[in-house]
Amino acid sequence: MIQKSILIFLVFLSFVVCKKDSNDDDLTVAALAALSGGYCNGSSANTGITVSKGTATLDASSGCVTGVTTCMDSALPTWIKNNFKCSVAYVSGSSYIFKSQNVPNTKSYYYGSSSPLFETLPTGNMPAGNNSVSSQKFVYTIPSSPIKGSGTVGTQGGLVSIGITVNGLAIFNNAANPPDTLAVEAQTFDNFGGHPQNTGVYHHHAAVTKVSNNDSNLIGVILDGYAIYGKNAITELRQLEMTLSQLIWIICMGIQKLRFTFLLQLITITLLLMLLQGLTL
Repeated sequence: MIQKSILIFLVFLSFVVCKKDSNDDDLTVAALAALSGGYCNGSSANTGITVSKGTATLDASSGCVTGVTTCMDSALPTWIKNNFKCSVAYVSGSSYIFKSQNVPNTKSYYYGSSSPLFETLPTGNMPAGNNSVSSQKFVYTIPSSPIKGSGTVGTQGGLVSIGITVNGLAIFNNAANPPDTLAVEAQTFDNFGGHPQNTGVYHHHAAVTKVSNNDSNLIGVILDGYAIYGKNAITELRQLEMTLSQLIWIICMGIQKLRFTFLLQLITITLLLMLLQGLTL
């Protein structure tokens, strides 16, 4: 691996030495980046080419919008590395840092009718005004060891996003912008349960149908460090609790049965001894 990195560095260095124009600095930076192999491991990590909604396409190999980077620091825990994409994430001290362009890796009405990724809204739904998707530069700082608080903190004001989905999109809370209600907001969702607000921030308020569909899949992580799972996760936990309860019940019943059997045997032996003693007398 070290030899390969050195070879890459020498190739880049040859360009730097031979080329005398204003791009020298850029090539030097690229060479050093190739040598370090730490593209995801620091604040210099980027989310790829800025996406233009009018020309956006999907990359079948990455599952993201073409040009959007997926890069996960090797130091991240498995539950992040194996599930998150269309974003960059790395470890920084006691935090996980996520960077995202926040562009949906699905077709959407909100890409605009001229976009290759345009599709109509679900039957009965209506547009969210003139809102449309636009590339963002979101940075999330997530505690790596979340601690349950003693109270609650409101999320209605002051936060652009309260979390990030596994496919790099913003999570909003379960409230709508007054005077609307979430039920009204839901009527503007695209086929994947999301929509943009007036500055182009595409987001989800509820279930992410691209990620979770009546199952227990990982949906994303919130700013407090806790992961979000599909609605059936609690059902599966309850099923596990029931299974454990049933197992404990079976064990207890078995113990009770053993005790009862032992008691019967003890009584039988005692009666036999008494009978034998009586015959002897």
